[in-house]
Amino acid sequence: MSTSGPVEDKADAPADDDDDAATVAADDRNDNEAARAAAATALWTRCLEHAGTSPRDQKIPTHVAVLKDIHGADYSTLLKCPLDDRSEHPYGQKGERKLAATGALARCRIEFFASDYTGLFRQGARTGLIRFSTAVAPPTGAASLVLGKAKHSKLFPLVAIKCMRANGPSGNLLFAGAKTGQAERDFFSHGLCTQLTRKVPTAAQPALRAFEKYSKYPLALGLSEFASLDEDGCDLSGGCEELGATFPWALHLHPR
Repeated sequence: MSTSGPVEDKADAPADDDDDAATVAADDRNDNEAARAAAATALWTRCLEHAGTSPRDQKIPTHVAVLKDIHGADYSTLLKCPLDDRSEHPYGQKGERKLAATGALARCRIEFFASDYTGLFRQGARTGLIRFSTAVAPPTGAASLVLGKAKHSKLFPLVAIKCMRANGPSGNLLFAGAKTGQAERDFFSHGLCTQLTRKVPTAAQPALRAFEKYSKYPLALGLSEFASLDEDGCDLSGGCEELGATFPWALHLHPR
């Protein structure tokens, strides 16, 4: 009398494979989410270590100091390097930054609704860091005589948002207020945008020309990179030119 071992029911195999694939996908999502959270926490910790004990400890560079820095420094590495910590830059700009040198930092959550946009713009919640700063100090002395409307300004608001990716560089958004600044001391008195007009005060024209060395569109603060990789760092294989990563023409932050 012969016996045989258990026979595999091949009809169940596809279902088992699907279950295994779903488990792997869920594990990958959990691992990627943990990686993003760890990266954000690590960067937040480094920022806290660098922060001053009081806002009064921070000095905001003057208009003249910022212009001198823009003309004398090489911003090419700083603008293109994917590293989040400037101390890790192997080459390029050294020393303290002048433009938007002082700011207030917080952790944030952004929720994007359904759209045709790609990358980090896809529907879902993103966590990251947000930084509020003023580009330069309020004008005084001779600078106030040549800055036109800006001579009455108390703030030149800028907002930067950084969203971490699991397997790739972070995604970054930069928003600016009016180039002539604002007279109000309330940072949220006006909206900020990623697209600025070419109308620039005469005294700020040298800064604009300096940034034209790095881009044909120095007043477009750039959204394509944010759309080129998703939150897990997956490339859209070919980038914006070949497969058409899609992103909005501009983003606008408006206080409610």
